[in-house]
Amino acid sequence: MQVIYSTANINIKTRVEDATFGCMFDPKFLPFKIDSTHYDATLRYKFDLCPSWSALTKKSKLKIKDLNWEIRQNDTAWFYKYESFRDHVLPYKVISIYNSSHTENFSYIMGISKEKLSNANFPALSIFSTDQILLSRLLLPRYGMLIHGNSIIIDNKCYLVLGLSGAGKSTLSKILANQGAQIISDDRTIVTTDGHPCVHGSWLHGTHEITSTISKQLDGILVLDKAKTNRVGDLEKAEIGAMLMSSIIKPLFDNKEWSLLLDIITKLTVLPFYRLSFNLNEEDNEQINILKEL
Repeated sequence: MQVIYSTANINIKTRVEDATFGCMFDPKFLPFKIDSTHYDATLRYKFDLCPSWSALTKKSKLKIKDLNWEIRQNDTAWFYKYESFRDHVLPYKVISIYNSSHTENFSYIMGISKEKLSNANFPALSIFSTDQILLSRLLLPRYGMLIHGNSIIIDNKCYLVLGLSGAGKSTLSKILANQGAQIISDDRTIVTTDGHPCVHGSWLHGTHEITSTISKQLDGILVLDKAKTNRVGDLEKAEIGAMLMSSIIKPLFDNKEWSLLLDIITKLTVLPFYRLSFNLNEEDNEQINILKEL
């Protein structure tokens, strides 16, 4: 059984060799399912005996190792060993092998019985906790990246909302949505710069499970600060690059890939940037009126 899912014009084919498993993924993926013969990446899932991790990674370099992850790389492949968080409704382990471009994959899923797989509701096509790694790799050659930020539409104008952790991005999005704004993405936003910069909704999200299939050209970038009063001001040019760099979802890129990422960031700096000082008072209806005046 195979299904193709699409976001930001990237088509990902998922293939399960045993059709009796049904759909293993969270229902949030359903709007991203497409009927197409074109695909940019193929993910294959296996449930038989996994090759030895030590044998697979014998001539590889360690990139990351912690409680849930071990990531290694050699000249032609990436190797991921992931164990779900212990409080997950269905604890599991997965070993994934990707080619260097992350367009071909085999994932060996362990720790879940075949009877439970159809109700696994995996939150990511990669079977990890998130598809950040996969999408970051697939986006970069297409002049795209993942940003820690929200995207919103107000009066048909589209803005990317950035800010330090705890600045209130999700709270602001909730306030603006209640005042008539449309939320494209929450906490994780795809940005592409092949042509005019655009944002794209996806199945990635933060605390608020907001997903969408919307793609729209960017009209500006907003940097959020908490304040007692609501106002909009200019942003110093030196602050723009620093804020963008701090907001990137940073995968394990090499020097050449980082050079391309910096080119993408440079393309974003031509957009208007604004500093938003908001009090994040949910009973205050002033926020959206200020943004309508931009």
